[in-house]
Amino acid sequence: MGFNLNYRTSFWTLFFISLGGLLLLLANVIEEYKIWPSFLSQLAAIMMVSAVINYILEEYKMESIANRIEDVAILSNDISSSGLVAIPQDQDFSHNVNWNQYFEGVRELDLFVSYANSWRNNHISHFKKLAKRRNSSVSVILPDLEDSDVISELSRRYDYTVESGKVKEKIATAIKEYQYIFNEKTHAKFKIYLTKVTPVYSFYRFDRIGILATYKHKKERGGVPTLVFKEGGTLYDFLEKELKYLKNHSRLISDEEGN
Repeated sequence: MGFNLNYRTSFWTLFFISLGGLLLLLANVIEEYKIWPSFLSQLAAIMMVSAVINYILEEYKMESIANRIEDVAILSNDISSSGLVAIPQDQDFSHNVNWNQYFEGVRELDLFVSYANSWRNNHISHFKKLAKRRNSSVSVILPDLEDSDVISELSRRYDYTVESGKVKEKIATAIKEYQYIFNEKTHAKFKIYLTKVTPVYSFYRFDRIGILATYKHKKERGGVPTLVFKEGGTLYDFLEKELKYLKNHSRLISDEEGN
């Protein structure tokens, strides 16, 4: 299509330049007339200049379109390679991610959060169903509440004082709540890891779907960009490597330790 457009543009440009040249020749032939030679010369000049300008503009436009198509193709390839399937539009992490869909039928759930007590409470019914699901496993990775450096960093991030003990309290609450849901009477295999790594983002893996939520520097809740991606892309590969690293650099806690 681009070739045909370029061909037509070149054709009409040459046509009007040639027509302008013929008009100039005609003006020289009839130069004994006082008005027509001047008129024809001016008309020829206008036609030839307009044809050249139009050709330049068309070529620029075609090049611009071609560049845009190339940019879109590159972007499309990048998205496909990353495995990205969704970016919730309103950046409302709690409500605009389709959590119901991802919890439905999940067999393997891994998550790494600071504590995410509000998020857990919002999906308590999903966790209770998952706890009863046979051949399922759940791994929760939380910051180590005994690591002073991690607690200090999270306290600053969430605008608490270390002395208040708020962050440690929230992590301890998360541990107890998960242990209460996933007890010895439930069917799901359950593990809690405590890591000395301070979270710089949170992530969730529902079987072959990964969800990554960023943090922000402004001290307020909500409104963070979230990426949803599938297995087979670079984002999912990244998540798997992070998950493996965190589990290898964490300690498992017992039921007694959480209670």
